[in-house]
Amino acid sequence: GHLDRDGFLYISGKKKNVIVTASGKNVFPEELEDMLRRNRFVNEAVVVGYVNESREDYDIVAVLRPEASEFEEAYGKNYSRGQVDAEFNRAVEDVNRAVAPFKKIRFFVVRNEEFGMNSSRKVRRGGVAEAAKTEYLRKLARS
Repeated sequence: GHLDRDGFLYISGKKKNVIVTASGKNVFPEELEDMLRRNRFVNEAVVVGYVNESREDYDIVAVLRPEASEFEEAYGKNYSRGQVDAEFNRAVEDVNRAVAPFKKIRFFVVRNEEFGMNSSRKVRRGGVAEAAKTEYLRKLARS
């Protein structure tokens, strides 16, 4: 933030998280993240938007961290990436059935390392989209 000549403080360091679609609809990532985290296999979730040039709109993408203890309980210590993908597919499908079409999650990316946290134990969103972009582009190319 900064102070103006009259001593008023202007906060400029915090961005809105809302994703505004091409049709002007608002997608609030926190709403989708809360729904995803209700799934026992999802430890952490961050929802981001990437501009898809061919669709001329955003792709809503969930970056998901597995809950290792739940996977171990369900599949054993040596659970596979395929099992993680299958459970995350189900989690995303459950959310997509419950939301409006413009809020649907198009892809998910698996992240095994913890997200950075701020002092109030909330995920630091900065850098998450950049870190997941390569995997998103790989999935986009296959679709």
